[in-house]
Order: sequence, then C-alpha cells, then structure tokens
Amino acid sequence: MINGTKTGKRLLGAAALLCAAAFLAGSAALGEEGDGGGAADSRPLSPQASVDYTVKKDMEGTAESEQLLDTDRLVCENDRLALYVDEEEFIVKVLDKQGDYLWSSGAAANEAQSMTGTWRRFSRAFLTMDYFNATGASLRSSARYSRETAGLVYTEDGLAATLRFQEPDASVRVYITLTDEGFTVRVPDDEMVFNKEDNRLARLYVMPFLGSAYADSIPGYFFIPDGCGALMRFEEPKTYNSSTLLRVYGADASVQAPAAYRDGLAPTPVKNLLFPVYGAVHGYNQNGFLGTITGGETYAGFEISPAGVKIDFHWMSPVFIYREQYRQSTGSSEGFDVVQQTPNAVNAEVTYTLLSGEDASYAGMANAYREQLAAQGALPGRQEALEHIPLYVQAFMADQAASLFGTSTRVFTTLEDAADWAARLREAGIPNLLLSLHGFEKGGYSGGDAGSYALEGRVGSEKELEALYNTLNVPGSGLLLSKEFSRAYEGQYRRSGFLYAINRVFTSTPDTGNLFSSRYYLDAPTVSRLVDSYAGLPAYKRNAALPGIGGALYSNFKEGREMTRAEMLAATQENLRALREASGLVALEAPSQYALAFADVVYNVDMQHSRYIFETDAVPFAQMVTGGHIRSFAPWLNLGAGGNNAVLRLIDYNVYPAYLLTEASSDEFVNCHTNTVYSSRFDDYLGEIREVYAQVDAVLAQVSGAAAVGRSCPEDGVSVVRYDNGRTVLVNYNGYAVQAEGVTVPAGKAVCIASAG
Repeated sequence: MINGTKTGKRLLGAAALLCAAAFLAGSAALGEEGDGGGAADSRPLSPQASVDYTVKKDMEGTAESEQLLDTDRLVCENDRLALYVDEEEFIVKVLDKQGDYLWSSGAAANEAQSMTGTWRRFSRAFLTMDYFNATGASLRSSARYSRETAGLVYTEDGLAATLRFQEPDASVRVYITLTDEGFTVRVPDDEMVFNKEDNRLARLYVMPFLGSAYADSIPGYFFIPDGCGALMRFEEPKTYNSSTLLRVYGADASVQAPAAYRDGLAPTPVKNLLFPVYGAVHGYNQNGFLGTITGGETYAGFEISPAGVKIDFHWMSPVFIYREQYRQSTGSSEGFDVVQQTPNAVNAEVTYTLLSGEDASYAGMANAYREQLAAQGALPGRQEALEHIPLYVQAFMADQAASLFGTSTRVFTTLEDAADWAARLREAGIPNLLLSLHGFEKGGYSGGDAGSYALEGRVGSEKELEALYNTLNVPGSGLLLSKEFSRAYEGQYRRSGFLYAINRVFTSTPDTGNLFSSRYYLDAPTVSRLVDSYAGLPAYKRNAALPGIGGALYSNFKEGREMTRAEMLAATQENLRALREASGLVALEAPSQYALAFADVVYNVDMQHSRYIFETDAVPFAQMVTGGHIRSFAPWLNLGAGGNNAVLRLIDYNVYPAYLLTEASSDEFVNCHTNTVYSSRFDDYLGEIREVYAQVDAVLAQVSGAAAVGRSCPEDGVSVVRYDNGRTVLVNYNGYAVQAEGVTVPAGKAVCIASAG
C-alpha cells in the first residue's frame, strides 16, 4: 500500500482538479410533435466528479422470456435462431433457441399501456426519427406500419418493409436479415423519402426498446462503451431530467464546438466511446446480446435513458445522425443556430450477436467483439509472453515558458538524465522499460515545429539519443519519441494546414496550458506530409508514441479540401498504416477501435467511465477486447489519485503502470505552457515505482500475452478474472481477507492461481 505525506498531498491535488467542474453540456431527449418536450425543457445527466474504485457484486436472478403471440408470423429460422414479425404492428422478435429466450423490438403491450400515447408509440416502434421542420424546430415521430403501404417482402433469411412517419410525411425502407449468430438491421440512405422538403431528417433511432426493462422487473443491465466500459443496472426509477446521447468516437468538433472554459475552469471531461457497440443482459449468465454498428459508425451514437426519465423504463438505442444544428458566429460573441443543409452519408446498419449462458455478460460481449475484430484484421496478432511486464515512463524533456521578452525554452530532463533513470530502474528490479521522450524537439513540447525531429540542444546530442536507443532496443523494452501528428499550437504549423469547421472558423479544442488557449487540428493532407517525412528518419528515431491521432474524428469544411468524418477515418487509417510500416514500435494514446490494428502499445488508457449518475459499474471491456493483442498502460500514476486501490485496479484490468517524470522539480513548471504537472521528479518517485511495479508484476507477469475471457464479482470488492492461458487472477479491494475460488486473498491484495478445472 502506498502511504505517506507526499501521496496525501497528491491525492488532495487530484481531487481538487476532478471536482473543479460540475456540469456537462449534454444531449436532451426531444419530445414527439405535440408532446411538449424539447431540449429547452430538460437538463443533461451530469457525470459525477469523483474517483470511484467500487466493485459491486454480480447481479442475481433469472429473467422470464416473453411469449409468442398469435399475430407473430415465422419468417425464417436456422439451427439456433428463429425470426418472427407481428404483422399488425411490425414488432420484430427473435427467438434464441439455445437460451429459449425471445427478444422483441418493442415493449410488451401490457407494459406499454402505462405510458402516454407518444411514449407508447416510441416504445413499440421499430424506428423513430427526430427531424427539423421549416422553422428549425426539432420534433420526434415514431414509425407507423400499414399493410397496404408497407410493401412487405419475405426472403429466405429475412424480410424488408417500408415504414411511414405521419408527422414529417416521410417513409423509410428497412431490411432485416437473420444470421447464424443473430440478425442485422439495415436502413439505406437512398430508400428514405421526405415528401415535404421543409422537413429534414436529423436522427434515426433503431429499435430503441430492444432489451429494455421496466424498473427492476428484469435482473440485468445495459452495457455502455463509455471509457473502459460501464453498466447501467436495471434498478428502481430515480429522478432524472433527461436521457443522454453519447457519440461513437466523440463529437465532431468541426460541427459542434467543444464546451468553453468558464472562469478558468475546464468543463467536466467526458470520455469518448472508443467502440461502436452496446449490449444488454437479461438474467445472470442467462441471455444477452451485443449490438455492433456495422454501417454509419462515424455518424452514430447511443442514447441512454434510465428509468425515471419521463417513463419508468430503462432503454438504450443506437442513434444515427444525419443532420446537426450548429452555431453560426456573426463575427462577435453573438450568433444564430443553423441546420446542417447537406445530410451525412450514413447507410445505417446494426448487427446483433445473441449470447446465452456464461457468454451472456459484458465479458462475453468483449470475447465476441474481440473475435469479430481479429477476424476482420482490425487487431494486431497475439503478443509474445514476457517474463516480466514492462514499465512505461514518459520523460518530459522541455517546453515553452513565459519570459520577460516573450517566451523561451525550458529544459526539465536531459538525455543523460534519462539514461541514468534507465540504469537505476534496472537496479531497482525493473528489467523492461518503455521510455518515451516528450518535448525532445527544438523548442520543446509546445514550441517545436510539427514536422521537426531536431533535438533541443540542451536536451542532448544525436549520439546520446542513439546510444540510449541501443541500450533499450531489447525485447520488452524500447525508446520512443512522442510526437503529435494531428494537432498543433499556434506557430507549430502554418494555418493553411488547419481544419475548417462548418461555421468557417478553424477547428480547435480548448487547451489547459498557460501560454496557448487552443490547439488546432491538422487536415489529412498535412498529416500525410508529416508521416512521409517521418519515414526518412534514422532507425533510432522511428519508434513512435503518438498522442491524439486515432482518438477522435473531425470533418473538414475548407473549400477545396472538404472531407467528411467517414473520409477522415479512412485517411487516418492510411496515415497510421504508413506510420506502422515505417516504425519499429508504435504506441497510441487511448485509440478508438479503427486505430487498434496499428498499435503495439496503448497508453493513458481509460480506467473509468465518465461517471454519469446512471452508470452503476465500471468494467474492463476495452482492456478485455485488446488483451492478448496489445499491451495497455495506465494514465500517469503520479498525476492521479486512488492509492492502493488504483494499483489493484491495474491488476484487475490487466493494465501496466506508467509515470510522467522529470529530473527537475515541479516548481520549474510554474511559467511553462504545461503548468499542470504538479509532481513529477524522478527521485521522488523511484521508491514508489519499485513498490508498485513489484506488486503488479508478481501477478500480471503470469498472464503476459494472455487474454481475459471471463470476469465475475462474487461479492462486493472482489473480482475473479479468468485468462485463456489457464490462469485466474483474484483481486480483493476490501480491508479484510476473503475466500474466492477456494483461496484466501489477503486484504488489499491480488493473487494469481491456476484456473479451476
């Protein structure tokens, strides 16, 4: 356990930072036409600003399946599944024969009776849309089914039908196909018709009540791909103001400007959805599904509504975004709202994988998704097992600082210092080290040219850099240069390479630094040029740690260089592929799914969700998906909080320790751009690093190269993680010893044992 006055001060500092922001500008559930609801009437479900390492006991109980009705017609079936449709209301149902469980696209008729007409239609509709009318107001309409106009067609493996929307006078053709493991829903863009040009499609909800639950009537939960992963258990209704829409790969800052700072405080941080998936579980180890957005993921999200938001149902829906409303500046602080004229090319598609037995859990979802990605080549191959885990250290070398006459470069760590660290860490019993040099370039982190790899003279020489590379160029270790390819501060690159937002300003995000208030995003051709120049570097400069790129997607609206968000994804993958081919080792910072194939290492990974108040559990879904294929490293432990429980969570999630360190003390950062590094001196942390590493390595070295295939929590504060190499890791967060898997696990400890059976 990590104790002491120094740690206590760091905990207080981190807590102050976390509690600085209290509100999140979020998405509100809009009312259907005539419902009286709307964004102005509701507030978002704000995330909680707290550090929480709570592990809750697994839910208990079984779920009773719905029954087929006389109006349900069998469309097709295979060995495991059967597809039905209620031809009266177009309620689609899939029977999982393996679990003898029926999944329905709509709420049961008896449960829907308790709702108003608007919500009853929403809960039973296969599709619902939000649309903008002639005045720019956002309204909601649920699809209605008519046999006479549906053009219902049955095929060998599914069906197709046209659904109509009365209020906007529109129709949509939908295709449903049964697969060996589930089913697919597809909504082509070119089969959407609006008969009134003034009505424009904004969002489309696909089967919003699939997997829904009335209050706590079903033991189960929704899985949310928020941060590392989150659950929303089906509990008794609470008082909430609105549902919340979370975007896959984060919001498009070229359309929706990020929240501004207020009184010097950053907005409450919200994590990106790194994966285009969601899921539901009904009953403990009983039945579940994984929903994967397989078409239109760059314009998709998930709307999450816990019981208590206008109705007492938990529901979660894939949402596809065709148009957004944005703020057009008038050249001053004023502006006006504008509806996006050209719709996004979406072609929505969701593929559902049904799960039963022990696979019906978030761990089963992670296994299924990992297999899908591996089959698509979207994950690198399996890792070699290491005798000892690696430690990741980011050495902060230099940055810009305010001076009497503008700015100057201040050096915090030299190459000589870094070489000394490597030797001292080996002496401390840490044989494997990934050392990333941050701010090594001339001008330092915020002052160096975007495409330059020239060393800051006071950091060290090329010979020293090559010697350090040779020292670390052994299996399990490596020297990386940290370089930003997708973003730049003012002066780091010419403005002609900046992205343009839809409202004709540069695309930027607020920055916490002392000297620069914004960071600008570079367009794809600019990034490509930087990548091309990278390939010509000597070998000792071509292990790359890449912050930013692969973590978010932004459109470009610059005339002559327009690029959609989907095109940006493809261009980013091409740039990452070129970097991968030119590099010996690639480390990506918290990348989204589309970038995983190009990573050897991921760092600064999410260890928590966004802490929305409806998120009942944090789970290691992201780590389970990448486990065995990519080594994961934690956020900087010296800049976080949590004490011993934070270390236990590393073991629980199979994530390795990481530190951001300097040779200089933190008072050197006072006038620098990066002035939030409040404690980083290597000498202050060597003892803690030795202790943390020994604790984590003793357990995780035994599952090196393995993938976690199961996780359960038999009681509060206890997790049991099973790996595919025949080992099981037991973690006890409690202040007392516990029994698990026939083994006594001491208080605040973790152990690794041979798996039972």
